[in-house]
Amino acid sequence: MKARISFGLMLVLLLLAAAPIYAQADNYFDQGKELYKAERYRDAIKRWEAVITLNKHSAALYFNLGNAHYQLNELGPSVYYYEKALILAPNDRDILSNRSFVQNALVDIIQPMPKTLWAKWNEGITNFMTTSQWAVASVLGMIGFVLLFLVYSWAIAPGFKRVFFSLSMLGLFLSLSFGLLAYKSEQFMAQNHWAIVFDQELTLRSGPRVSDPVLFELHEGAKVKIMSTDDSWRLVMSEDGREGWILAESIREL
Repeated sequence: MKARISFGLMLVLLLLAAAPIYAQADNYFDQGKELYKAERYRDAIKRWEAVITLNKHSAALYFNLGNAHYQLNELGPSVYYYEKALILAPNDRDILSNRSFVQNALVDIIQPMPKTLWAKWNEGITNFMTTSQWAVASVLGMIGFVLLFLVYSWAIAPGFKRVFFSLSMLGLFLSLSFGLLAYKSEQFMAQNHWAIVFDQELTLRSGPRVSDPVLFELHEGAKVKIMSTDDSWRLVMSEDGREGWILAESIREL
């Protein structure tokens, strides 16, 4: 009993300690919105960056940061924060629309490599929700399975037992399916490690040395996939399939 009381008190203390931090984060976020309305974009960015330092993240926060950087004509950071927002809200139409608008203003007009129908389907299903959302859905499915199975165990009428047994099996199936999708989403994110070019002009080379031949150039806001690393160098692939080595300081990893 004492252990339970101690745990409860500890939980309450932790919640009380976190409350001022969340309140401060919300305060900074609201201040940033007011500064943005007043067209003080740099000050708004500082307020929203302060929210991130408090370890509070949201699609709305990154979306607003993307908008503010775009108003300052900082296309690299703008694309970066829109991409961050889409990781948390993959299907948000406003984020997708604004990102597309900024991409049209970039120097590099890159046509992504065509994807097979299977690849499109697999990516679409995996990214329909975030990894954490798939995991939560899996847990909820398991809770549903347990509750429905208990009802099945307690039911007396054969008709009710059949119904609740079927529903409990459906809950188990959904839980396992959502768990698999959470795993696939996590694997997809690990295998597709992207970054955004922050340099106004970036030279990609054939090897991880400044003396290596130049292959091609990219510009601010371009999206690249990180293939491998070598100290301070990164082998990246552009969306149209070209590969080259760059310094890590030239990009911001998502």
